[in-house]
Amino acid sequence: MFATCMFRDVPGSKNWVQVDRKGKPIPYGAAVYARKPTRYLACLNNPSWQRYQKKKVDFILELNPDILMLDNSITNCYCRYCQERFHQYTKKILGKPEDLLSFSEGGFYESGGVEDIKVDETGQMTALVLEDFRLKNIRQYSKNLKRYVQKKKGNILLHHNVHHA
Repeated sequence: MFATCMFRDVPGSKNWVQVDRKGKPIPYGAAVYARKPTRYLACLNNPSWQRYQKKKVDFILELNPDILMLDNSITNCYCRYCQERFHQYTKKILGKPEDLLSFSEGGFYESGGVEDIKVDETGQMTALVLEDFRLKNIRQYSKNLKRYVQKKKGNILLHHNVHHA
């Protein structure tokens, strides 16, 4: 999201910004000028962001494109929506819900290393659960938009420039 115009024109968009473990907004790293972020990442799990994206897609579809490109779908968010989805995901995968904040204290993205290996009470290793969760979020976001686009226009190519780290 381009902060200056987005925050001005869509005031609620400030609530769509991805946040780090401490609740601070996550800027899009490739768009920092004069030491000030000009763009922020939106949370893919935020329902308001998803509705906004569908409105933008509706506008674009009126132009009858052959292809629709999604870009900058990076997810490293710790907002309440991501925390809830992580609870659901780990309950399904690990048999019990895990807390996103405590599960990810290893600093996976900050260090560029491999996520800490967690061992539950049964001794089962759950390495890279966080990475899998994030990739599945991106995939689900893409699938939902693709279904929406196809329902509106039919067979249109959806290209997704995916980033996950």
